[in-house]
Amino acid sequence: RILLHHGSPNHFGSLGKQKRTTARNYARARRLLEEFFSRDRLLDSITEGDADSYKRWLLDNYAAASASVDLRRARQFLKAAVRHRLIPSNPFDSVPCGPQVNDERIKYVPPEVVEKVITACPDNDWRLIFALARFGGVRFPSEVESLKWSDVDWENSTFTVHEKKVEHHPGRGRRVVPIFTALRPHLERAFRERAPGAVYVVPRARNGSNLATHAKRLVVKAGIEPWPKLFTNMRGSCSDDLERAGFPEKAINA
Repeated sequence: RILLHHGSPNHFGSLGKQKRTTARNYARARRLLEEFFSRDRLLDSITEGDADSYKRWLLDNYAAASASVDLRRARQFLKAAVRHRLIPSNPFDSVPCGPQVNDERIKYVPPEVVEKVITACPDNDWRLIFALARFGGVRFPSEVESLKWSDVDWENSTFTVHEKKVEHHPGRGRRVVPIFTALRPHLERAFRERAPGAVYVVPRARNGSNLATHAKRLVVKAGIEPWPKLFTNMRGSCSDDLERAGFPEKAINA
């Protein structure tokens, strides 16, 4: 019989090596489980009714999309316990998790809005942080921080992105992205003004802290109300533009 706080995925050893953000998300899910059930709750005492009650508690305290994510992680934790034969069945198996996306937080960010923010940025690092997300569809911070000048192919007008978030999936880990017209002037300026021997395109992304907070301050400095999910919505807006331009969905995703 295993106590809840002894039954984390790390203890089970089933989730493999975790990214920093993934580990933080698992820690949050574990904290919520312990808050609701208590740290000393026996795993085999959690029933399907308890799982239903946990879902209601999440929905009472958090946004529906966030609650869905935390419920899926709870299911994953208990599934690990089943696989290690610590409990006979997963009480979360039959609990519907609901959508993980909050449509109210999806927003199209026009190019001219981001250009206005870029104009308010103090240096090339910040200009590229916004430009790469909005005009290159690059994830921030994981893909921006690993981008090197050697990844930029000026001759073919492309750059290679290292996909840390999905590199564990077969056939994933890198993608080649066009240097779109809106991105090129920002990338060229940063290249011309780079420090001697510079390796990384955006050094600040590797060394900075609270970058998302600083990014929101720059949006406010530009006289714009910060939009929700700052970087996710810029990346999504890049995809929307390509779709409107008539590119096939398969090519956009690639």
